[in-house]
Amino acid sequence: MKYLSKKILFKYAIWLIVLLMFSSNVLCYSINSDDQNPRSYKDVKIIMISRMYDSVEIEGYHSLNEGSGYDDKIILQESNKIRLFGLFIIYNETGTLEYSNAGGWIHSKIEIFGYDGYMSGQHNNHHVLMFGDCEMVTIISYR
Repeated sequence: MKYLSKKILFKYAIWLIVLLMFSSNVLCYSINSDDQNPRSYKDVKIIMISRMYDSVEIEGYHSLNEGSGYDDKIILQESNKIRLFGLFIIYNETGTLEYSNAGGWIHSKIEIFGYDGYMSGQHNNHHVLMFGDCEMVTIISYR
């Protein structure tokens, strides 16, 4: 009887881990828009920890460097990387405008204009870390 209960608990633990891994892409929402394409926000702050995006284009300090700096334009496009965990938040003084606990959105491209903040991981296959102020952020979803 003891062996059977341990086996059942092990199955429940495996199912819970699988559920958490696959639910991370479901728990994403936009507060201000209902599937509008594209979604744009002006004078916002961004926090991002993500493996979901590859840096396609960077015009400014972070094209060569990591750390704090200023960029005129950053374009991040979804990649085929593993996206188990992450964080993507766009907010301003009124509250949270976009939130994703997967680190972004499937089939999307993010354009960031006038970024002033910290960035690392954009030149290798690690998590891209960003936090700072943006003049404008545009999120474009595609299929």
